[in-house]
Amino acid sequence: MFEKFLVQPLFNLLILIYNFLPLPDLGLVVILFTIFIRVLLWPLFLKSIRSQVVLNKIQSEVESLQRKYKDNKEEQMKQLLALYKNNNFNPFLSFLAIFVQLPILFAVYRVFWLITEDFSKYLYAWVAVPGALNHSFFNLFDLTQPIVWMALLASGAQFVQTVLIMRNPSAQAKPKNPQDLSAKFSKSFAYFSPILTFFIFKPLPSVLSVYWLVSTLISILQQFLAQKELAEKEARAATKPIN
Repeated sequence: MFEKFLVQPLFNLLILIYNFLPLPDLGLVVILFTIFIRVLLWPLFLKSIRSQVVLNKIQSEVESLQRKYKDNKEEQMKQLLALYKNNNFNPFLSFLAIFVQLPILFAVYRVFWLITEDFSKYLYAWVAVPGALNHSFFNLFDLTQPIVWMALLASGAQFVQTVLIMRNPSAQAKPKNPQDLSAKFSKSFAYFSPILTFFIFKPLPSVLSVYWLVSTLISILQQFLAQKELAEKEARAATKPIN
């Protein structure tokens, strides 16, 4: 079912884009395909980003309530739900947005793996089989081969994204206790993840690095737009006259 209802339709879309482009270049196809996927998932990504920004902003209040009502779980949950409601935050919807995205992202990775295999059996009858699939990225390198510097670019883009998130005042939690271990761990992992990304993509076909790079750049733009929208809403709410 995963192959039939997710991988196969997305792979046929990839080949359709390739067949209709006047320039048969897989690199351009990957970029256009990635943009399409990000636009398709835009509502879910936007919901996730908004939820994360709001959660980070109220994190110190959450921790304060958890400490204050640590011996009264019922009251703790009541106060937390009230806090979430006042900040238009629904933890269940944010988790749902993430879980819906996961199978689609796994399918995208499977799609890019297929270009290195005999993929004719995955094509629909009405989709033309391309002759010799051009695996190049604008004639610079072969997308089916591991490229170290592409893995570096992908991890570098993720590092930039991490820095922007950590430096954004509205997107950072402000725990009262600077020695909070969970906060330190989260920050350390955020900066370690780009290194992990490099070692994951280094031995893999560079098409995956290209996808991750383009996807991360679009994600940076999405985060900027989401945070700007949230800041504008807060500004309007602050200037709204109280009746």
